[in-house]
Amino acid sequence: MREQVNKIVTLLHREFTVDLPLQKARQHLARVEPWPNWAKHIKHIALNPAGELGAKSTGVIHLSNGVKSAWTVTEFSPCSNWKWIAGFL
Repeated sequence: MREQVNKIVTLLHREFTVDLPLQKARQHLARVEPWPNWAKHIKHIALNPAGELGAKSTGVIHLSNGVKSAWTVTEFSPCSNWKWIAGFL
């Protein structure tokens, strides 16, 4: 019997440098619904539950090219990092 191995490949890694305290920058990024205001390739983000991103967040991201992808947060460390898994992203 062959063992199946699931491998996760990172397709995108982004870093930003901003002139803000780290806590304030992370709070800004955790509010994903306004992302289209400054990320023009994103048309709309639906977040459930609405508000700030959290450990139980799910959503759908709609890109300006018509692609949309549902996602689920799989790892969440407040004020540190998060990961979400999606069919496309």
